[in-house]
Amino acid sequence: MSNVSLTEYHRQRFSPIFEQIELACQKTNVDFYLVGAVARDISMALHGLEASRATRDLDLAVLVPTETDYQRLRETLLAQGNFAEVRNMPFTLKYAEYTDVDLLPFGGMELGSGILLNRGEGVARLAVTGFAEVYEHGTQLVTLDDQFTFRVCDLPGMVLLKLIAYDDRPEHRGKDLSDISFILKHYLDIAESELYELHADLLENTVSLEQTAARILGRHIRPLLEPSRPLRTRITGILDRAIADGPAGAIIRQLQAAQYRNDPLDTVLHLVQSLRQGLDDTPITETP
Repeated sequence: MSNVSLTEYHRQRFSPIFEQIELACQKTNVDFYLVGAVARDISMALHGLEASRATRDLDLAVLVPTETDYQRLRETLLAQGNFAEVRNMPFTLKYAEYTDVDLLPFGGMELGSGILLNRGEGVARLAVTGFAEVYEHGTQLVTLDDQFTFRVCDLPGMVLLKLIAYDDRPEHRGKDLSDISFILKHYLDIAESELYELHADLLENTVSLEQTAARILGRHIRPLLEPSRPLRTRITGILDRAIADGPAGAIIRQLQAAQYRNDPLDTVLHLVQSLRQGLDDTPITETP
């Protein structure tokens, strides 16, 4: 169990929503974990880091076996009076007219490559690849302001989900690569405490410490891929394509533009190669 004190911004914007979400999920017996930018901010704060950009929205991965269970959760939130539906956005509710709350269902509603949700305005599709695996192996219990205790997606789980989100819609998901770049940039600070005890074998290499940290990140992601061969194939495929595209590829260029503008593109390519190599290393059970 970890503890985080919310920033004043997060406290004012999200604490009232946390209270309502907690109550509704208890009433409907639905488990969930925090994903997206708020989870990123919390996971960074656990390591004394401040994320590079603020967020105005809240994303929740909600564990529901059927669409009926999902609708019951939505209806419970709507009945509380502070949430409203958003036209043509069946997975989103708006809280107090200023915060979008995305309810991302997994755990039984998946069909093929995503979720089909029948709504009055038609059928909506949502991709939730990796959500179940992150729930099982990539979350941590965090107490917020000594008031709320939630599952929060950890940083390896976040990199996994953001790689998939970007790969699904690269033309719209550049911010996911920005977040991955930020995590890569700071992962040495995050993993340094276990470097000599759990990853001493990497110190024999002559690569940079940043490359070593990227490889450790890959080692931390690997346990999330172990239960699912399709998920492992998806993630390794994304990274292998980025490496094959080389410095001129979109992923390498966008990672550099976010956090490595003073470094050559080859430096970023080496980081991605190290991350990919870590997926094939012996898995590490302790993750930041």
